[in-house]
Amino acid sequence: MSSTSIESELYYPEFATEWLRYPLYDLAVWINGMAFRDINFTPVGTPVVKIAEIKNGVSGQTKFTQSTYDAKFFLKNGDMLFCWSGQPETSIDTYWWRGGNGWLNQHIFKVLPNQGIVHRDFFYQLLRYMRPTFVQIARNKQTTGLGHVTKADLQRLVVALPPIDEQRGIAATLGALDDKIESNRRSQVTGEKLIRSLVTAALERSTGEVGVLRDYCNLIKEPARIGALTADLHYIAFEHMPRGSIFLDNWGNAEGLGSDKSYFQVGDILFGKLRPYFKKVGIAPVDGVCSTDILVLRPIRKADTALVAVVASSDPLIDSLSAAATGTRMPRASWKDLASWPVPEMTTLERDELADQVAPLVERLTAMTHETKRLQLLRDTLLPELLSGRIRVPEAHETVQEVIA
Repeated sequence: MSSTSIESELYYPEFATEWLRYPLYDLAVWINGMAFRDINFTPVGTPVVKIAEIKNGVSGQTKFTQSTYDAKFFLKNGDMLFCWSGQPETSIDTYWWRGGNGWLNQHIFKVLPNQGIVHRDFFYQLLRYMRPTFVQIARNKQTTGLGHVTKADLQRLVVALPPIDEQRGIAATLGALDDKIESNRRSQVTGEKLIRSLVTAALERSTGEVGVLRDYCNLIKEPARIGALTADLHYIAFEHMPRGSIFLDNWGNAEGLGSDKSYFQVGDILFGKLRPYFKKVGIAPVDGVCSTDILVLRPIRKADTALVAVVASSDPLIDSLSAAATGTRMPRASWKDLASWPVPEMTTLERDELADQVAPLVERLTAMTHETKRLQLLRDTLLPELLSGRIRVPEAHETVQEVIA
């Protein structure tokens, strides 16, 4: 394939022939964030929003400032953000900011659509439809690990817009799915806080001696069989796991993967041992295989699933493992250090009482991960069909309402 045809595919993606064409750059104001060197950092204050904060929220790694800057760099909930620089597959994307007030860092555009031409919510979906194009553009320029989508790229990209009423319909259709996915996420965050509170309180009340985490779980080493990795076998990789949440709602299939994988079961605790400060620890929502940079912990009693997950992802344990992790380029936590973490020896009665409180919550929130996964797949299937014009709004809208109901 010639470079000319590649450029044509990148800069002239598919849209309905009757829709009006525009350079993408002309449809919005694109405000790039501030350079780090221009920011006066302080121990507390308003967070400086980088890609890490957009994807994972404000954390212990976030920088703050008490200074005031140009209002165009100020963020509030509901602002549209386009990450234009970074690792192409993981960083280049479009987001709604939901983290409260903040100051925008460089390498991210705050996007203000021209609402005289384009519906704001439709423009968000348009940028998401364009993500594969953005990723390919950034990958083509990748030199030292980072790729970029520049102002010049946005000026060269030609997109098409349906009539405004159809824009609203498309935005409402996909927005209904996004809203339900976001509602599930908030429910999981609230539910996880309750589970952590109940487990922590039960451990503090325990009258037993101090034991260790291996009293509650075993390390499972069950290598996947060569030739057994098929399309119907679920696969969870380190990058699939969210940071700081014990509920995992992202997985793929194992077809075509190498055999250097480990089996796990529903209810096992998956512990990401690479860079433990990433805090990638979660309850397996499916049976499947995982990459070998994930430790598989199986509760000795299924009723202790929440207890093991909460202890294994607790801040003191994660901080301790991070300090002890070995390896300079890719520090790893060890099962030995994890297994020896002190945990009160709860009596059988205490463990049963805790399980009665948290097991229904874990079951409900795990089921919610399956619903979220299903909604994400539907959304990702509909997005290119709607934005290309291959499916028109009324048919797709009815389908969405049936699935959500």
